Amino acid sequence: MTCELDAPAPHHTPDGVPFPKAIKTFVKRAGRTTTGQAKAFETLGPLYVLPYSGAPLDRKLWGADRVNAELILEIGFGMGDATAKIAALMPEKNFLGCEVHEPGVGALLKTHGRAKHQQHSHLATRCGGGAR
Repeated sequence: MTCELDAPAPHHTPDGVPFPKAIKTFVKRAGRTTTGQAKAFETLGPLYVLPYSGAPLDRKLWGADRVNAELILEIGFGMGDATAKIAALMPEKNFLGCEVHEPGVGALLKTHGRAKHQQHSHLATRCGGGAR
């Protein structure tokens, strides 16, 4: 049985597009960070933003009692709305969101910081270091 996802996608250039551009990498985009996002990045960033190091993650990062919790990885969470909602609904799981757009990281931190039922110990973000 063949899954549609296993089959190569046919390459078709849409009419009127002489040289379509394909996305080959995720890179840091320019964008305007709001005052609220910047404040969240400044105050919550040290707690939840993991700088890229290339080393394996230590699962104790989420707390010694959460080492065996399921880890949900979200790559490219944009402004973090869905990530924040899903993390709030699944406090028993650990979340790691990767995003190169700093305003998006700030927005997620801002949303997470004002959540009524904060489960801070199970959400971390990593920004920068776009993958090629």
